[in-house]
Amino acid sequence: MSRRVPLKGLGYVVLATLFVSFVWVAVAQASGSGTRKYSLTGNLRAQIGDGLPIPITAAPPPNGGVPAIPGAVATQTVVNDKPKIVIKPAQFFRPQFGLTIPVNPTNSKVFQVRTSLGLSWPKATATFSAGGRSGPAVVTVCPGAGVVGPTTNPGCADPNVGLTRGRLKYTAIGAQFGGTAQASVVGIADIALRAGGTALPCVGCNVIMAFASPQPTGAGGASFNAPLQTSPGMAPSPGLFTNATITKNGFVVAVAGPAGPGLINTAVDGGGPLTTGRVTITAPFAAGAPETLTVTGSDNRVNGVGSLSLVSGATSNRSVSGPNANRGWVNLVIADDVPAVSTGGILMIVALVLGATLYMARRATVSVD
Repeated sequence: MSRRVPLKGLGYVVLATLFVSFVWVAVAQASGSGTRKYSLTGNLRAQIGDGLPIPITAAPPPNGGVPAIPGAVATQTVVNDKPKIVIKPAQFFRPQFGLTIPVNPTNSKVFQVRTSLGLSWPKATATFSAGGRSGPAVVTVCPGAGVVGPTTNPGCADPNVGLTRGRLKYTAIGAQFGGTAQASVVGIADIALRAGGTALPCVGCNVIMAFASPQPTGAGGASFNAPLQTSPGMAPSPGLFTNATITKNGFVVAVAGPAGPGLINTAVDGGGPLTTGRVTITAPFAAGAPETLTVTGSDNRVNGVGSLSLVSGATSNRSVSGPNANRGWVNLVIADDVPAVSTGGILMIVALVLGATLYMARRATVSVD
């Protein structure tokens, strides 16, 4: 004959373990600790020289035309205000389509540029953390010349020593944060170059075209010691047009019949990592006027939530249109969409589970013979 007796020993241990485990998870959720996902918005922008945003946009720097995709997320383990960030590939995306911008005010060799580019970022999983780059507090490097080590600064003084004919200076500011992350790029740029004529605006100018074929990986956001990227370019045919009508800013309004082939405008590019520090990019041999441009990042997060601006520098040199100082911005806004249950709600659930556990402990029995 069997009878029921109160559950003792191991049974109480099991109940107590379940209760403590639930409380631990609840407290972790309420305090925001642990590794979890945060919603991600913002945009990306690159800028060739002072006149060509990539992708083309009417928005002023630092805002760009590559937005976060719907549902974009970043992963953080919140242990302080500025925790490490992990972002999976293609959380920012812009489809390929064509836009035209005049650039003659900043580059006397070029009338306008028409791009048909698609971009996604990051190309590979990106990790950003404290420090975020190699080298000492100040790094001065000419892409393609010199190596940046953990404590080594090449100290490049002459931009001509590198194939890009430009120089990058990275300066740490405060609690510097950053890392490496590059964009995937598809498409082409169609460049209308000056081939003779009077000052703008003009009727009767000659225009010669050149295609630029960007590399599938953008130079901005690379490590200091990454290999330079070379774009072979190609000559459009037909590509030379006479008696063109050009606006004061460089828009090509109309052209006459073709008179010959275009030009090959090869390019070489080199860049540096993303940082919340300060980056100064110098291209003293840029067409029109020397370029010296400075960008500074920021990290305004509190407990991992808030805005973050990462900046990068790159230099490029094209066989026809010349060198440029290039900037990049990654503008992130990280929001805390968790917990779905408020802290008060979690405490109420804990109280209910505690009551249920005590009740079960008193009522629990086992059957014995």
